[in-house]
Amino acid sequence: VVLDGFKQDPPEGAPPYLSVVSTDVRGGPAGARNFGAEKAKGEFLAFTDDSCVPRSDWLDAIAASFSTGTDAVVGGVKIPPGGWLGDAISMLGFPAGGNLGFKELWDVRPDGTTDHLSTCNFSIRREIFQSIGGFDGGFPFPGGEDNEFAFRLRAAAYQISFSPNAIITHPPRTGYREFIAWQFRRARGQYYLVQSVGTARPFVRNRFRSALRSMARTAGRPYVVVMPFLIATMFVAQTSGYFFERRKQRRPNPPRNVENTVRSNADDTESSRTKPGDSSE
Repeated sequence: VVLDGFKQDPPEGAPPYLSVVSTDVRGGPAGARNFGAEKAKGEFLAFTDDSCVPRSDWLDAIAASFSTGTDAVVGGVKIPPGGWLGDAISMLGFPAGGNLGFKELWDVRPDGTTDHLSTCNFSIRREIFQSIGGFDGGFPFPGGEDNEFAFRLRAAAYQISFSPNAIITHPPRTGYREFIAWQFRRARGQYYLVQSVGTARPFVRNRFRSALRSMARTAGRPYVVVMPFLIATMFVAQTSGYFFERRKQRRPNPPRNVENTVRSNADDTESSRTKPGDSSE
């Protein structure tokens, strides 16, 4: 368990194998995951967030996928009912496909491989993680660091497999203001993704496609009437967040380590603070 910039003792009754480590400074989820990977000792690394609860057979499903020889594994997400607004938000595809489904958000080939991942439910061989340099610590916010990591995995010809049986549960988001703030914060992270890979077009196209699929999948459900409003809100919040961060930073390339990230964003540390464990959902 990695605590990003604060310290806390393991909870009472925690299993003896549980290790709790803390970063010295708060550098964002990408840097925190790298810190945890450095401390881990196993052959495989499995990532999730503190807002998620893995199913009891989560690791067994991951191990089954790795037994096929794949390099990395991404799993699915189940979101419990959250009222009409929470259910509608869950169908927008966050995180890792949400209740819309990973295959509806991202393309999965007939052989089960994909070009995408979500770090709330992601596993990789340790040696491969190290070989491509881990996550880019220049992402100070959750959002985009998983896409950038997937981009480098593909460039290095590594394989990502989707495991429909590797399931985690994520709580529903039920507040409209929370939804706006979440989308705005994600888009601030997306700015660094564009700086890294050079274009936002594939991600924008995919977001429009998934929005249409969300509408189709919710047809006939009571909350379908709010879907166009939520989708419009999502695009406005994400566009605003992206251009806010672009104006704020205006730098050609993000830093690639936690220490530099904190230095270059010192004036933004408190105002952009997120909950421990917030991810690239």
